Amino acid sequence: MGTLREFAWSTRNGTYTALGLWFRWLVSEGHLEKDIFRAANLKRPPKKQDEVKPLPLSMVRRLMDAAAGGDDPMSIRDRAIMAMLIYTGVRREEVVTLNLEDLDMEDGVAYTKGKGGKVRRAVMVQRLVAALGLWLDIRPETTTTAVFVSLHPSKKGGMYHRLQPGAVNDILNRWRDVAGIDPKTSVSPHKWRHTYATYLARGGNPFALQKMLGHENLATTMIYVSVSTDEMRRLNETYSPPVDANIEAC
Repeated sequence: MGTLREFAWSTRNGTYTALGLWFRWLVSEGHLEKDIFRAANLKRPPKKQDEVKPLPLSMVRRLMDAAAGGDDPMSIRDRAIMAMLIYTGVRREEVVTLNLEDLDMEDGVAYTKGKGGKVRRAVMVQRLVAALGLWLDIRPETTTTAVFVSLHPSKKGGMYHRLQPGAVNDILNRWRDVAGIDPKTSVSPHKWRHTYATYLARGGNPFALQKMLGHENLATTMIYVSVSTDEMRRLNETYSPPVDANIEAC
């Protein structure tokens, strides 16, 4: 374990798990009398909290404006996808698994399927409803129920099939290039989710944000919730106990 200190956490954690299982098996099969791995009392490698790096809003606007410059089906579809990402914080898989019956355009709600197949409710702002409406008006008739479909023939010659997860990355990268953004800049769907969550966290309700992001654990949501010194000072000045004692006399 000591030789793995410079490796990624996932490698160190996986090795720790494998060694624990291995030595437990050795004892159970009689190859060892004592679990020397457990006796060593090694601690599982701690996972460092990932730093959240949202996309600058100026970059998001450049990407969406680039797609807004065209009135062709691909531009309209891609702008709707970007609107879905930035206004709901959905995961890439939730974008491609979204079906027509999952949309309630009148009430502005999308029912997305997250990790483990769990369905969560994503509330759509009017700007997203408008972007989706433009796409749905021109979406080709097809046998698939997917909201977002491919506009290119597949390798097998089929048309208008459900987008694959990797296609969402390709779409964002293409508009990054059109917008003249450095090709080394990551504009992955997860970056959009980070951006959404970071700005929503300013609302100060981590419990609502947990529901909106579909997190099982509140601790996962809390990585987005950071309070500035000025905000802490404001809260302290506003809500600290109203005791008017003579402090200097204490």
